[in-house]
Amino acid sequence: MSNGRGARFAFLTALGLMRRGFFIPYRYADRVPAPGARAPYDAMEALLGAHEAVFLALLDRVEEQAAARAAIPRATRGPGAPPP
Repeated sequence: MSNGRGARFAFLTALGLMRRGFFIPYRYADRVPAPGARAPYDAMEALLGAHEAVFLALLDRVEEQAAARAAIPRATRGPGAPPP
């Protein structure tokens, strides 16, 4: 994190003292190319393209369960609970 505020939030979140979102420390984050800056990986695109129908069917099944997921009561305390 480049600023003190971000570092403070990360520190407080990591210690569980305050919830300030999620962070994933990655020491090489400044070297990750921007989206679209690198050529696509042809082998991976071919593999994903060959199974696109399977992925879309899975997403449809997930969407069909939206009402059931929304009906699950949210935790009010403990890990995973929404902030007050």
